[in-house]
Amino acid sequence: MSRAVPYNEDVEAFVLGCSLISAQARSAALRMLKPSDFYRPQHRVLFGAVKSMQDAGLADVDEYTVRDFLKASGDLEAAGGKLETITLTQRVPAIANHKAYIDEVRAVAIRRSVVDVAHRLEERACSEDSRTEDAVNAAELAVCELRERMTDTTPRGTIAAIDAMCDDLMSGEDLDTIPFPLQRITDIGGGQLKGEVVVTGGMSGDGKSWWGLDCAEIAVNQQRRTAYYSLEMPAKQCIARLAAMGGHSLTAIRKRTINVDELAPRVQQLRNMAKSLDIFDGSVSVGRVAGDLMRARMSGKPYRYVVLDHLHLLDLPDATRAGEYRIALNQTLTHFKRLAVEHGCTIHLLAQLRRPNERKIEPPRMSDLKESSAIEQIADYVLFVYRNRDEESGMVKPTGQLIVAKARDGEGIGKVEVEFDTTRFRFRPSMGMAA
Repeated sequence: MSRAVPYNEDVEAFVLGCSLISAQARSAALRMLKPSDFYRPQHRVLFGAVKSMQDAGLADVDEYTVRDFLKASGDLEAAGGKLETITLTQRVPAIANHKAYIDEVRAVAIRRSVVDVAHRLEERACSEDSRTEDAVNAAELAVCELRERMTDTTPRGTIAAIDAMCDDLMSGEDLDTIPFPLQRITDIGGGQLKGEVVVTGGMSGDGKSWWGLDCAEIAVNQQRRTAYYSLEMPAKQCIARLAAMGGHSLTAIRKRTINVDELAPRVQQLRNMAKSLDIFDGSVSVGRVAGDLMRARMSGKPYRYVVLDHLHLLDLPDATRAGEYRIALNQTLTHFKRLAVEHGCTIHLLAQLRRPNERKIEPPRMSDLKESSAIEQIADYVLFVYRNRDEESGMVKPTGQLIVAKARDGEGIGKVEVEFDTTRFRFRPSMGMAA
């Protein structure tokens, strides 16, 4: 049985009328609404004209100037004709109630969005070409985007955030920062804050996955609930690596030839880590991550730190088929940034470098990242894991550098000379460290 699409034409008219009469009401409406939030086409055109005039810095916005603006742009008839603006100002019951009118238009617009999303998801799920995983990922992402629209955008939210930050500053306590495994890297960039996206790039074999696991362990040891998404290896292999990072042979662990008594202390550490660490493998998309973050928050145990290994293996099936990988990846990075802000977490993305297969490879630069322009624009941190190579054999050496190529709120950029500890599978500062 079909149902009518939710809308309230009268309240839309009240919002427009208030916007043409009161600068305060107009400012509130432009902050909370966009033209597509209006159901009636004429109302969309009118509100779009008000927005265009405001964006152009035109101070006098009323029923007459808006009418002239629409006439000049050729949109007067589409907005309902020359009497429409005057009629709207006469219909307003009470300008003082403009906030209630705005809230109602916004709420009804969100409900229409829910209906639209439901129709699109139904079409996708019923399509013969659609994979079940794709349909579920699309649904999770759509729900998260709808919930983002429910976020309070009133000044009260801003005031509360400023008050909370001022309280933190005056308390003298450290901000909720997760350090990197190497203190010098933290000193250069300032640590990993809520709402930030961190990207670590590296060549195959340089140790970026070990670095990602080390970062995750640091977060867990600070009692920050962490999600680790492994697209390169099964979860069991990640756990085996974590066990080896206690100073044990990875080969012996895999072959089950290790002395269990020697391994016991590290196993107990892993059991304790399991209280705050979730490792996911298999197909991963931004929709799945969004759904996991939402479920964790609703359970009362939100994730504070998320690691994804690695970015360029992320599930983007539609983009692959359409040949629009770059656009899809840019959108995905934007979604990750929004998720980090919305859920108050740090999202750490490991990324593959676009480098030639050479024996002598120089330290990486920002342009070596695949789709580097999008990453550079959105990421708060960009790090590189780099290890020297033997010029004759091309074999990776233990020595190398950890490079901070971008740190939005830190000292700037810098590098740390490091050695890869092959007994604990972690990077440590070299004896001749230069930063």
